[in-house]
Amino acid sequence: RWRVEAALCAAGHDDAGALAAARQLEAVADRASLAEWRCEALWLLARLADGDEAQRARQAAVKLAAERGFGWLAPAAATACSSA
Repeated sequence: RWRVEAALCAAGHDDAGALAAARQLEAVADRASLAEWRCEALWLLARLADGDEAQRARQAAVKLAAERGFGWLAPAAATACSSA
């Protein structure tokens, strides 16, 4: 549910809604040990959040992508790092 909501909000330029959904997705994915979805949520948080939250999310996304071999998510996370 949260993955779809984050995508719909982001597509509709509802950054606040996408940020809230990304936070929920990250929490749910973490509890359920869904590493790929968590990495995706962290990338969204890195892109949508501000300040320390964005920085922590970027670092966690890059680390998780590297640890789990999520190469298709690593470039997105690295791009988020350089655009902040």
